Amino acid sequence: FSVFRDVVTETRAVLPSLSINGGSQSTTGVFYDSSRTLKMQVDLNASIQNNYYFFEVLNPNAKPSPDDNITTPESVAFSGTGPLWSNTFTWTSYWDANVPGQGFKWEFKGKGTTPSFGFIANCTFSR
Repeated sequence: FSVFRDVVTETRAVLPSLSINGGSQSTTGVFYDSSRTLKMQVDLNASIQNNYYFFEVLNPNAKPSPDDNITTPESVAFSGTGPLWSNTFTWTSYWDANVPGQGFKWEFKGKGTTPSFGFIANCTFSR
């Protein structure tokens, strides 16, 4: 926080985004944030939504919700044709991913499977 003439502003780093492309893997890289939860908005490429698509977003240090099954892996898979009706998810970090003095450790990975090439979706993250 910084204070200037009785005005308080909070400074936070801009969160990375994740671009999913067919036939490849991508990553946000490791980043740290003080928030234990992050929201993920998934925007599907409008030009492919009339065809079959399949892609995944993974995070080894967090759990997506809604998800009441504690045995599922830390991933969200998207499969189908047509627009995404539910495209916002909340990730909750595990407590052991909290690094003193840095915040929670985050890293999102994307894997585009179908179509096998080209832009599939973009994931943006917010607090």
